[in-house]
Amino acid sequence: MAIKRYCVDGGFGDRLWCMLDYEGNQLDVLINYPLLVVNFLVCVLALCLQPTTDAAKVRKLRWYAFACLVCVTLFQLGLCSLVYCTGISIVWCAMGGWIIRERRQLQESTERSSLRTDSLALERIVIVLDFCIILYYAFVANPITTVAHVCAVVLGAILSLLSVPLVEGGEAEEGESGAPTAILVEEAHAPSTEPLIVADEAKA
Repeated sequence: MAIKRYCVDGGFGDRLWCMLDYEGNQLDVLINYPLLVVNFLVCVLALCLQPTTDAAKVRKLRWYAFACLVCVTLFQLGLCSLVYCTGISIVWCAMGGWIIRERRQLQESTERSSLRTDSLALERIVIVLDFCIILYYAFVANPITTVAHVCAVVLGAILSLLSVPLVEGGEAEEGESGAPTAILVEEAHAPSTEPLIVADEAKA
């Protein structure tokens, strides 16, 4: 399909619309935007069903996820502005990578709700769907498109991995510092027999 002139020579608003509209390619719009919504909803579901009950940690994780979404979206727009690409596929690919990493962590965890366990089936469907669309574009688009998709998936997985300390960091520290404290308390309250021994020796 020929590139529309206003997509190249137009103002920022025209170029932005061309990026988001796939230059008027309705098939790409019908593929990518529903996929973006599905991946977004699954990520939101995973965030809402975190196993930790610490409200502060959950709040930090959600703000972190929101910041990652904003940064990846800005990266997509900035990249398309520099190299003249179109679409939003980097965003949903990054979400897919986030889901893959979260799913693997959940499978290895022993602390999870039954509802979170049931969501694994939905995540599996979304991951398979993402993979099929990436494979489709590997056949119909330029190779650089597939490279960008794979890199975005890896990026999403890394961003998810970096969120682990927000949820689990405090628990490890609490466990390490709790045991020695308990031992010291027990030692402080333990009755001492040394003065009695000294007194007995003095009488003898």
